[in-house]
Amino acid sequence: MKNRTLKNNKGFAALIAMVLVGMLTLIGLASLATTDDEISITGNEVREIRAFNAAEALLDKAAAELHASYDLTGTVPSLLPSGTSEMNDCIAAYNTTDDGPAIQKVLSSGTLAGLHALVKSYTINSIGVNNEALGKVELSQHFEAALVPLFQFAVFYDNDLEIAPGPTMSLIGRVHSNGNMWLQSNNSLKIDSYVTAAGNIF
Repeated sequence: MKNRTLKNNKGFAALIAMVLVGMLTLIGLASLATTDDEISITGNEVREIRAFNAAEALLDKAAAELHASYDLTGTVPSLLPSGTSEMNDCIAAYNTTDDGPAIQKVLSSGTLAGLHALVKSYTINSIGVNNEALGKVELSQHFEAALVPLFQFAVFYDNDLEIAPGPTMSLIGRVHSNGNMWLQSNNSLKIDSYVTAAGNIF
């Protein structure tokens, strides 16, 4: 009895083709799902960035209001900054809290480092929420207002300051001008501490 070998491969080729089409379909579906996830993640990041920017803007607004109050009156503002605002497809709110009575301490940074000051502290909190409620950011900032007694300066001038002594002159202590400052001398001028100006020093 002779063995018979089937030589018709048409059905086998169709099966391979169907398997390949199925695999390609699965790969395509997976790619679509990945693309949808990436679009969703990118959208969430954009919403969070917008919420962050809105909350940060209100932190800056509250700090500016506190700064302006001290510049105008030199005292604690009667009403602490607070409120709500809608911007950039977000709703944002902020409030300021008083951290307690002013304390006396030596300043450790900035142009007034080393001077004694009466320091009042505040905490500013803000929250930004995207209108679709898919992005939310909460921020907090510590704000200090320092009142520095002027007797710690050898010279403190509110406008432009010109120091032009004829004879030898020595200034013992800090020298500051809220405007420009001109320093000159026919003989010699010695200052043993910091020299600062809100404008330029010539």
